[in-house]
Amino acid sequence: MKFIRKKNVSAVVNNQVAQNAPLFKFLGSFMKFLYILIIGLLLCGCTSEAIYNQNAEIAPVDDSLQIDKTLQKTFIYVDSEDFLNQNIAPSSHLGNDKSLDINLGKFASGASARFFKNYLTNISETTNQDVLNSNNLIIMPKITNFTYGFYSPDGIDVSAKPYVSYNLNLKIFKNQKLIYNKNISSNEKNYGEEQFFGSGDGLIDEIAPIFQKAIANDFNLHAIELIDTINLAK
Repeated sequence: MKFIRKKNVSAVVNNQVAQNAPLFKFLGSFMKFLYILIIGLLLCGCTSEAIYNQNAEIAPVDDSLQIDKTLQKTFIYVDSEDFLNQNIAPSSHLGNDKSLDINLGKFASGASARFFKNYLTNISETTNQDVLNSNNLIIMPKITNFTYGFYSPDGIDVSAKPYVSYNLNLKIFKNQKLIYNKNISSNEKNYGEEQFFGSGDGLIDEIAPIFQKAIANDFNLHAIELIDTINLAK
């Protein structure tokens, strides 16, 4: 009787194992897939996002400058296509396993509005092309040739400086006449602080603040000629 019981128990166990075999096979395949996925995520490049920060600390403007007609209606116009996100890889060999999502339209429009709001009180940001047919003051910033990367002063990639490079083309119209047209970007490259490179995640997060400060500096350096141009416009 004892032999029969053991045989019955063994049969039950074998039957349960047989019934659960598909489940065990599925779990084994799933764990293998999960392992491969985790390894792939660790080895693949990562994407960071550069976000324009309206409240970021930038260089102060020259308060001694004034625009005569501070209440004149002003539009900051940026083409809607410039507001499409772009995914850009660094131009340097350092950090080339990473990429940056950036909306150049937001940086162009936001920085322009922030600067001119120090001198004009009736400003609107727009992508509506109809404003180009008005006699209002139209400010048209456009950022082109944007690149970024990481420069290693020590030459052995232990530490690096993040940098950005771009053109900031600025056009100004008044009464449908072009009164200003110039690339006002001031530096070939704008560098951040040198840091330990490591994985590079901290450095790529510095691209947006460096970019934003650089654009603000461009406007400040051209403030006198910009305001003089607007004041002289007929």
